[in-house]
Amino acid sequence: LAADMEELFEHVEAQFQRMSDKYDKKVQYFQELFYQRGLHSVHRREKTNAFNAFKSTIAANRREEGLPGLTVAQIAADEDYMKQYHDMTEEERTAMIDEHDKTKDRQTNAIRLSGKARYQDATFVFGQITTLIQGLRDRVGVEGFCVLVRREPSFYMKPLIYFTRKEVEDYMPIAVPRWDSVKVATLLESFAILGCNPDST
Repeated sequence: LAADMEELFEHVEAQFQRMSDKYDKKVQYFQELFYQRGLHSVHRREKTNAFNAFKSTIAANRREEGLPGLTVAQIAADEDYMKQYHDMTEEERTAMIDEHDKTKDRQTNAIRLSGKARYQDATFVFGQITTLIQGLRDRVGVEGFCVLVRREPSFYMKPLIYFTRKEVEDYMPIAVPRWDSVKVATLLESFAILGCNPDST
C-alpha cells in the first residue's frame, strides 16, 4: 500500500507540474485547487470571459485618454471595436483575460475594507488556512496549532485559534505551565495592537 500511495503522490505532483507548464500558473495554484477539492473559495469568482475583459480594457484605455465610458451595447454597436475584438487570436484573448484578472486582484487588495469586511475576510482566510493544515495533517502526518489576532483597533474580532486535534490543545498546559489558549491569544492581540513592540507591553 505504501508503495502504491507513493506512486500516486508522484503522479499527482507530476500532473501539477504539467498543468503549471500548460497554463502558465504556479504549481501551488493547482495544489490548492486539488487539495481543497476545487472549492470556488480559491478565487471566489467565475471565469472571466473574453468580452468582459475586452470591455474593461476599452474602459481603461478611454479613461487614460480622458474620454467618457461606453456601455456594453455601445461597444457591441461600434464596428471598429467589434472588428478589433473578432480579429484577436486565442492567445491574445487569453493574455488579455489574465491581465484583466491581475488588475482586478490588485484593485480588490487595494480597497480599504470596512470593519465588517475585515472580519469576514479574516475569518474566511483563516478557514482556508485551517483547511490546508488539516489536509497537510492527513497527507503528511503533522500536528500543531495556529492563532490569528487583529492588530487594527478599528474593528473587533475575537482571536481565532485552531488546533489540529483536541489532544494537542490538552497537552499545552502540561508542556507550558499555566497555559490558557484564550489568555495567550488575548495577550498576543494586545501585543499586536500595540505595534508588536515588546517595550509597550
